[in-house]
Amino acid sequence: DQFVDDIWDDKVVPYFREKCLPIGDILPAWGEDQEAAGRAFGYREKAEGSPWNFRVKGSGVIVGVNTASRASTVDVDLDPPDSKAALILQIGPVIKGTSVRDSLDFIAFDDFVNQLEFARLSNAMNKRINESLLASLDRDNLMNKVIEFTGVFTLNGPDTILITPTILT
Repeated sequence: DQFVDDIWDDKVVPYFREKCLPIGDILPAWGEDQEAAGRAFGYREKAEGSPWNFRVKGSGVIVGVNTASRASTVDVDLDPPDSKAALILQIGPVIKGTSVRDSLDFIAFDDFVNQLEFARLSNAMNKRINESLLASLDRDNLMNKVIEFTGVFTLNGPDTILITPTILT
């Protein structure tokens, strides 16, 4: 937790401000050929075997709110709106995955003592995202709100774009 606190505001958030690409530029390529989109727009620490991580930014309208589980999400219709959800954005309090950690090119597995410490890093990042971005959301009034985000999604399947936010307004 302390390591994440030490790097979050000075390193992680500025990194995402600089490195995120418009999701509207990535989605057409991703829908056509995910591997080619990964080579053009994605990041992964290892050349083969690791999934692609896409650092993205965008805006849209919330067209679905899914808060029945602690791993809550919202469905986002990207600008320009067409009344269809283009992606899912995690709003916690439980944040799934390791996308944020795995998308940072200044953090590597070899920087940590073992797999447990590396996993704890991802858990600490997800905790920080929940505490600093998501805990204050008015979950009862999200529908039809305009949202701007930066974040990351990991190639998890042909139809799944699940964004973990790093900056949210």
